[in-house]
Order: sequence, then structure tokens, then C-alpha cells
Amino acid sequence: MKCAVVMVVDGLRADMVSAPLTPALARHGDAARRFVRHRCVFPSATRINSASIATGCYPGSHGLAGNAIALDDGTGLKPVSVGPPGFRDLLRRATGRTLHRPTLAERVREHGGAVVFSNSSAGSAHMQDPDGHGTLYHRDGSFAPGLTPITGSAHLDVSHDGAGDAATVERFCEAFQSDDTTALWVVWICERWGSASPTIRSTCSSSARPRTVTPCAPPTPACAESSTRCNAVAARATTCCWCCAPITVTKRSTRSFPSPN
Repeated sequence: MKCAVVMVVDGLRADMVSAPLTPALARHGDAARRFVRHRCVFPSATRINSASIATGCYPGSHGLAGNAIALDDGTGLKPVSVGPPGFRDLLRRATGRTLHRPTLAERVREHGGAVVFSNSSAGSAHMQDPDGHGTLYHRDGSFAPGLTPITGSAHLDVSHDGAGDAATVERFCEAFQSDDTTALWVVWICERWGSASPTIRSTCSSSARPRTVTPCAPPTPACAESSTRCNAVAARATTCCWCCAPITVTKRSTRSFPSPN
């Protein structure tokens, strides 16, 4: 059975995907389709974008507007972080639901299902499948369909660092290779600093704070629209770090799934 695989490296800038720094990803991109004008949604926060990746919708549609939001628990509005493991249940109690739009896990539930391995924050992981349509593995709680807890050795018991990311990917690969029925696979890692090579860490450190703010040469359409936000990060850079650099996406599945009602 054909399937789709989504891998998210949280915080890995698109301009870091290059032959000298990430040769495997660069080779993969050269053989795949690259979406050079891909953008995150605004606000550009992890948990919001997790919900947008899962639903294909903007925050105004899926309902999660920030990494922290205001919820009324019966005693008035209070600021609540989306990150902790208990946020999903708190959101459901306060509003009667989680996300306002169906996730990919919900859409493929009757067509092979979804499996998510995540080493991000619990809130970000839960936004991939907040209502338990598929299987989710996360260090703060793993769940089978129906939000049935997964315990013991089957639970994803990893650390929140580069070693935990490596263990998450290893578990993901083991599960993927032994399963030919699941339609959607998602793996999300986030510790780009701890697991990165010295070359990548050095380059990231030198370019994390842009030294100049200039449009690309020659300007791309994206830069023409927002030249003041186009950050040339280093003398060696041939494209800007956020507004122009390519992101690689590969589509493996040719299967179609039902549209939302």
C-alpha cells in the first residue's frame, strides 16, 4: 500500500538544507519536488503551525491562535499555555471541542489511519491528532485510537533533546518498516542544536542574527513584496534565510481521500 510520510524538523531553516550542511536532505530534495515559496502561517509559532499542518487551514479557521491563548474555565478568562500535556483536555472542557477543522488523522481514519511520532512539546504533538483518530507516540503520553493510553515498553519514553530525537526517529523507522497498511506517517523532531554537527551549529550561530537587511540579488517576487524583511544572513548566502530559501516536500501517496463536508 502506498502511503504519505511527513517529517518535520522544527526550527530547521530552509536555507540550512544544502549539500555541505545536510547532504542527505539536499540529495532527497534534488530528486523530489521543491516548494520554494512555502511559508509558515502567522503567528509563526510551533503549536499554531502544527495545527495548520494537521488541518491544512489558517489559524482563523482551525481555531488555535497562539502558543498561549485565553480560556474561560468558569471563573473568567485566563491565559493558558498550549504546551503542557493537559491543555488538550482543558480546551475541550472549556469550549466543548479541540480544533475547529478535521485533521489529516481524522480524514484518513477509514482509509488506513495515521501514526504520529513526536518529540516536540505535548501541545504541539496533540494538535496533530487532538481527538484520537489515529495513534500518537509522545514522551508525555502515547495514545492508541480513541485516546487509549499506550503504556509499558510500547510508550515513547525518550528525552527532550538530540538523543531523544534520534530515539524517536529510530522508533518511527522500526514501526514504518513493519507496517504496510497505515496511510499517513508523521515524525516530528525539534532539537536541531543538540543533534546538529559542529558545522551546522557554527553556521546557525553565525547566521541566527542577520548582519544586514537587504533584498535578494536579484530580487524574487517574495522579496519584492517584503524586501525589508528579507535577511541576508552571511556573505556566502545566495538566498535570504526566511523569505526565499527553498523547502523540500515529497509526495509519495497517490491515493485520494474524502473532502471535508
